[in-house]
Amino acid sequence: MSLSRLSGLPLLLGNATALAHPAGVPVPAHLLDGGMDAAMPGPARQVMARYCDEDRARYLGTLFRLQSAADQYPQTVASIQAPHELRDDASGQPPRFLQHEIYLRAKQRQAGSHLPYPYA
Repeated sequence: MSLSRLSGLPLLLGNATALAHPAGVPVPAHLLDGGMDAAMPGPARQVMARYCDEDRARYLGTLFRLQSAADQYPQTVASIQAPHELRDDASGQPPRFLQHEIYLRAKQRQAGSHLPYPYA
């Protein structure tokens, strides 16, 4: 084995050691056990109030994610469907964010009927 290959061995072993011990990310106690869901709507609404983007498709893509974090489910579904109209998608084409739309419609039903999420 050449000397150049041996000199890279400590780097390789050092990286393997770093990967073996993932760094912990401290999470405040009030965000554990569902607290994150309660904490997200406020900051998401603050960002939405200032968010702008000249690219309409990119704007709507980010907006639906912010609306989802802010628990604004009806508006979120509308923001997901709007790019279809921008692109003039064919009627037989499947929705681009179908998985998000299904999730958001279930969350909307859950909020309106107070059903547990799996039953919504």
